[in-house]
Amino acid sequence: MYSSWRLLNLSPNNQNSTSHYNAGTWGIVQGQLRPLLAPRVYTLPMVRSIGKTMVQGKNYGPQITVKRISTRGRKCKPIFVQIARQVVKLNASDLRLPSRAWKVKLVGEGADDAGGVFDDTITEMCQELETGIVDLLIPSPNATAEVGYNRDRFLFNPSACLDEHLMQFKFLGILMGVAIRTKKPLDLHLAPMVWKQLCCIPLILEDLEEVDLLYVQTLNSILHIEDSGITEENFHEMIPLDSFVGQSADGKMVPIIPGGNSIPLTFSNRKEYVERAIEYRLHEMDRQVAAVREGMSWIVPVPLLS
Repeated sequence: MYSSWRLLNLSPNNQNSTSHYNAGTWGIVQGQLRPLLAPRVYTLPMVRSIGKTMVQGKNYGPQITVKRISTRGRKCKPIFVQIARQVVKLNASDLRLPSRAWKVKLVGEGADDAGGVFDDTITEMCQELETGIVDLLIPSPNATAEVGYNRDRFLFNPSACLDEHLMQFKFLGILMGVAIRTKKPLDLHLAPMVWKQLCCIPLILEDLEEVDLLYVQTLNSILHIEDSGITEENFHEMIPLDSFVGQSADGKMVPIIPGGNSIPLTFSNRKEYVERAIEYRLHEMDRQVAAVREGMSWIVPVPLLS
């Protein structure tokens, strides 16, 4: 495998291939066989590709400016926002450096960026993301409810879908790509399901349960409500929902299908409701994930993550 991986078709569209040479590769693409691969096998394609696309002969990339000190009572914008708006306008090929993808000039401060300022701003941006100063991330529902796993993990904010938000998610992807290329991990504590989506690994119900235990339990109780003696006659007395709406990861009640507000939830269609609710939750961050992957593709070969 180590010496012949280039002969394998690892495309996500390979599911229906009939070639004997591709037998079993779908398990690698889907993730079932990944734990069986040694690190030197699955990292080799990425390492070689990064090496071939590395900018040589430069210590740092383009210069950007950051203002951290407020003046005349005006509060500075978050560092993440300041840098994002500048970096997304740069040429992607200029950022593929082994160390500092860009040089930071601090407005009103005497520090010269010899590497420390770049690292400091990366740390500050991660703190802004996890403290809610920049609203791209939200705590997992398990964290809010103080139950289950991943209470210290974060999800992409599904409500952050404006053009400005998607631009910032793209920059977050650039940051992740820089972290991979420079071998300096970001201090971000994302939930496992987020990493799976970034690697195009399909999500399953257990992934949702790991971040929102109470919601999955609620859906299961609706699906098997007849076990509690509930019938069609007293269904709405026990279930507070009357239409195809469900809880988003950020706690808001949203239609789980187009026009869901006007589709009644009944005893007879509860199975469809549960299926639709799960499908919605497994894909509610798709736009944000796509924006992050677009940003990552500026810096690293994203298909190799899959």
